[in-house]
Amino acid sequence: MTVFFICEQSISTHDAGEKARDDLTTVLQSMNAKPLTIHRCREKGKIDRLLSIPMVRHDWSSVAAHVQKGDTLVIQYPPQMYPKVSLAALPSLRAMKNNGAKLCFFIHDIDCLRGNSAEGPDAQWLANADVIIAHNQVMIDRLRTLNLSCPMVDLQIFDYLADDNIPNDSINRVPGIAIAGNLNRNKSGYIYHLAHDFPSANFQLFGPNFDGDAIERQWYHGSVSPEELPKAMNAQFGLVWDGDSLQTCTGRFGEYLRFNNPHKLSLYLASGMPVFIWDQAAEAQFVERNHLGFAISSIADAVYMAENIDADIYKTYQKNVSAMQKRLHRGFYTTHALQQAFATLRP
Repeated sequence: MTVFFICEQSISTHDAGEKARDDLTTVLQSMNAKPLTIHRCREKGKIDRLLSIPMVRHDWSSVAAHVQKGDTLVIQYPPQMYPKVSLAALPSLRAMKNNGAKLCFFIHDIDCLRGNSAEGPDAQWLANADVIIAHNQVMIDRLRTLNLSCPMVDLQIFDYLADDNIPNDSINRVPGIAIAGNLNRNKSGYIYHLAHDFPSANFQLFGPNFDGDAIERQWYHGSVSPEELPKAMNAQFGLVWDGDSLQTCTGRFGEYLRFNNPHKLSLYLASGMPVFIWDQAAEAQFVERNHLGFAISSIADAVYMAENIDADIYKTYQKNVSAMQKRLHRGFYTTHALQQAFATLRP
C-alpha cells in the first residue's frame, strides 16, 4: 500500500492558519507518504471561480491517475478552493473509491459547525471518507449527525512542530496574558474592550488585521511568522477566546470553540505557556485533564487569576506544559492519529 497526500500550492503568510497544514505535510513525509500537488484558489472573485472549475477537474483527475487499488489518499479538509468549485473534485474521489483506493480525511475546519448549512460541501465531501481524523470527541459526535458511518479518530490537539530550544522557565516570563491570532474586529472584537475594562492589566497582542487606531495599540506587538511567534511571546499565560464579549464567547467564531481544536491553543503550549480557555470550549476538557491551565467563564476571571496565582502553583502548571510542549514540537498527536486511521483501513 502506498500512502499519498494532497499538497496544495501555498502562499507565504503570517496567518498561522497555514501552520497546521504545513505541519501535517511534514509528519506525512516523515512517514514516507508521497505528495500529489493541486492548486488552491487565489480569492480573485467570480471570474477566477469560473476559471478554477476546469483546473479543479484536471488536478483531481491527475490525482486519481496516480492513486491505485489498495493505496490510501490523505486529504486535508477543507481544500483551499472556493467551496462550491471544490465539488468538481467529487467525481474523481468516487472514481478512486470505486477503483479500490481508501480516502482518509484530516479535518482542519468544518464550516457547517460555524452555523452554516449541514447540506453544503462538508456533507458531500465527507460522505466519501473511509476514515476521518476529527479534532476531538465532541466534533466526532456532531459529525455523526451528518449520517457519517465511517470510522473516526480523535486527534485530541493539533501539534505545533518546532525546535526544542524555546525558553520555558518562569524567570523569563512577563506577568500578563498573550493573545495571538486574527485580530479582526469580526473575529476578536473582545480585544477592543480590554483597555476600557482592564486598563492596568498587561496583554500581549500578536497577529494580523489589528485596528491600529484602537487604544489597545499599547499592547500590540505586530504580526509575526508562525515559526518565530513561540519565541516572541513571553507572557505567563495564553488566552483562547473568540467573539465580541468579555463575559462569554459569542457569535459564530465563539460558538465554533464548542467543537474545534483552536490552533492558538497549540501555539501557546508550544511556546511554553499555560493557558486560559473558555470553559464551554471542547478543548477545555483536554486542558484541565492534562493540567495545562484553567477553564474560565469570563476574561475577568483570567485577569484575576493571572494577577493572583501562587508562584509554586504556576511552576507546577508550567512543568506540565513543558512535557506537552515536547510532544507538540515532535508531532506526537498527528503521528498517532494517522497510525490509528491507517490501522482501520487494513484488510
